[in-house]
Amino acid sequence: TRKESSAASDVYKRQAINVEVGSHVLPTVWEAVSSLKPLTFQYRGKSRLVHPYGLLARNGFWYLIGHDTTRDAQVTFRIDRIEGDVTAGENNSFERPADFDLATAYMRDAKEFSDGGNEMAIVRVDHRVAPAVLRELGDEALVARRSDGSIDVEVACGNSTAFESWLFAMVDRAEVISPPEVRARVIGRLQEMAGSAS
Repeated sequence: TRKESSAASDVYKRQAINVEVGSHVLPTVWEAVSSLKPLTFQYRGKSRLVHPYGLLARNGFWYLIGHDTTRDAQVTFRIDRIEGDVTAGENNSFERPADFDLATAYMRDAKEFSDGGNEMAIVRVDHRVAPAVLRELGDEALVARRSDGSIDVEVACGNSTAFESWLFAMVDRAEVISPPEVRARVIGRLQEMAGSAS
């Protein structure tokens, strides 16, 4: 609703970003990004070998964007979720794509929205951000296209922190349609955030 959207907008105007700069892995990651060194680390219980393309801060967290050689795909990793230490390889052992643009490369991994369960939500997304959301989630997430250009997408929501971070970043351009319990949870969270920001 308009009132809920207003609350989200108000929170994002007032909320300061609190980026944790003391992470013990950040210096290694920074050096690897600048020197084109591959990185090896554990993430969600799996060993990853990553060609680091860029590092940036969003919504109070550091993110590493790079090519995950195991998945053969560009992936976004949240630094504080790296398990243990990070090991860097030799300098200049890979090339950063010539068309890589850090400003537009940041994407949340939709798998981050799950918490190992099957809880899903239908989210209606405004036409202004619909193309970006489809690029982010993939066409398989599309449930319906509406005449006004908005779309409905199905998104995992078991990890409420990750899901809400993604949802609230769109402010008034996204709305949970179903299920009712997830919608109620999101509305409650918005009201709580609006109250703490006042």
